[in-house]
Amino acid sequence: MKRTFAFALFLTTVVVLSGCTSEKPIGGERDVHGCLTPAGYSWDDEIKACLRPWEIKDESQRIAAKIAVEYVGQSKGLTVVQVDVMKCQGCFVVHFDSYGERTEVALQDWNIVGRSDLTYEEALLIAQESACTKEGNLTNASFYNENTKTWWIGLDAEKPGCAPACVVSEDTRTAEINWRCTGAIPD
Repeated sequence: MKRTFAFALFLTTVVVLSGCTSEKPIGGERDVHGCLTPAGYSWDDEIKACLRPWEIKDESQRIAAKIAVEYVGQSKGLTVVQVDVMKCQGCFVVHFDSYGERTEVALQDWNIVGRSDLTYEEALLIAQESACTKEGNLTNASFYNENTKTWWIGLDAEKPGCAPACVVSEDTRTAEINWRCTGAIPD
């Protein structure tokens, strides 16, 4: 009985202590461009994103990745995870990850499918002239959401438990802050 109790106490202690570690996940270290170097990602000067060179197999995939990066906008940590070659000429799906946010860009005949009428440069100008900049500085992180037809531009503003973005609407050509608060406020 004492052995069973001692073993149960030992297992409980191991489980509790293993949950208290603050180690970074494997591959969590990033270089100056935000690339996960331990996971094999490195910066590509031509494409302007992080990628694994051996996964972009041919020149057509590199061109597709470059077109897609130009569309979403270059940002720190932007990673080309995969480039799928489709059956038609110039058709690809480029998969991106940026700090856990995943997105896809589809190309058909070398053109972006579902391309926004509002370019990143236009959205950035709207954001710069909006109330967003009264709360903080715009960052290089950006993302276009095809479903809501909005550009999300990173905002360096302080609010505990929040990761704000300046959201620019394609339809109204206006910008507002989305604080993206988790509700978990650090002590």
